[in-house]
Amino acid sequence: MIDELYYYEKYKQEGKIEETEDEKEISKAIRTILAIMDTYTVEEFKEKLKTKEKDMASFNFNVILEQTSQKLKQLSKQDIVQELGKTHKMLEQMKSGSIHYEGQNIPVKRLQGEGFILAITTIMPHCSSTRKKMALNQEEQKNIVLDRPVNPYNKCATLISNEMLGHAMSEFQEDELIYGYVPIQNSQISFCGKYDLLTVGAKNQKGEKRRVNQRSTQNRTTKDLIATTTEEHNEVVFNEIYPNYIVCFDRISEIALQKYKCLMKQYKKEGIDQKIEILLVEGKEKYFPQIEEKLEKTMSEIEQEIENEQTISRTTMEQFFNKRERNLVLQTLQAINSTSYRDELWNPDRNKEKMDRLINLLDEVATLVPEEYVGEFMTQVEFLLSKATCKRGKFYDHCFSNSMNNPKLNKIQRRLEDRLDDTSSIANEQEEKSLS
Repeated sequence: MIDELYYYEKYKQEGKIEETEDEKEISKAIRTILAIMDTYTVEEFKEKLKTKEKDMASFNFNVILEQTSQKLKQLSKQDIVQELGKTHKMLEQMKSGSIHYEGQNIPVKRLQGEGFILAITTIMPHCSSTRKKMALNQEEQKNIVLDRPVNPYNKCATLISNEMLGHAMSEFQEDELIYGYVPIQNSQISFCGKYDLLTVGAKNQKGEKRRVNQRSTQNRTTKDLIATTTEEHNEVVFNEIYPNYIVCFDRISEIALQKYKCLMKQYKKEGIDQKIEILLVEGKEKYFPQIEEKLEKTMSEIEQEIENEQTISRTTMEQFFNKRERNLVLQTLQAINSTSYRDELWNPDRNKEKMDRLINLLDEVATLVPEEYVGEFMTQVEFLLSKATCKRGKFYDHCFSNSMNNPKLNKIQRRLEDRLDDTSSIANEQEEKSLS
């Protein structure tokens, strides 16, 4: 709930959400709730709800959530269409190369460091429960994929960008097949979230759409969805859509070339008025160095500031530690997750170095953080601890939780709790004095 209120207010301030006169009254309540949350911890906020029921009676939470949910859902779908459309337009203007395959010159476009946002689906993903139940060998699965026409329903995709490449790893990493989609209207988007939504009940036929617990969805802008992705991938579910691209990472696979020819025939046979192109994303050579360099630069600047000043500025806190998106914790996790789609790129030792460096920085900042930022800083430490202790079985192929220094995180948490307790005691004393 609090996340929804936060993003609603954020997008309203940015001019992305417009309100009617009636809705402005609800916004006052939202601002009041957020102000209280800025003043108290979650537990303290719950106590305030118990002890000040009369003051809170004017907040009709059901009405507030209904308004925020509908507005955010509408904005999220519209933003996904716009952002994917921008990348599509850029690629349309890009000059194509080609690769010769079985007597045909197949056009290929390359992303070599440009900014982009794509929605992609890994076919035959390693984490797929359906694939595991089938227990077929590589050749049998490939034949099924090549022989079966692409249908336009219930497409579970992942949003990636030049700053976050994390997506589901293919079962056959040397011969992976990935589709890229570009929706042209909001109705093609069913729902989205910053996690794998674990959608259920889908059959790939018209009228039978996937279902998901709506509480597990997170409606926000495309960039914020990507920026807050903390597992291997986020998820967007499309309907009534065909692939615009066959996407390849680092190398063009055999099955991608074969499926390109199959889709050309299908589109022509079914009268689908849409191009299909091969898109090569040079992740290893072009994008990973950019992501690593940006993280290294950020960490070095913060370390240097602490070393030289023996303090941390409010500007640094605002920029790297006090945002629900694009903070240093998320930036580090996404740099790690951007290598999760292929075993050869996933480096546990390098990931542990990144995580150790992050936790050491958090340890130093914990003693320097100004009082007004302690609560949000504490939230990020607790978030890391929740990830460190999260047991997801073997569903995901890679996990960064093993790289975390849990004892040190626990010490940081206790130190911040002590600071919050001290601050809360002072605030309560001041409140009692003002009442007396």
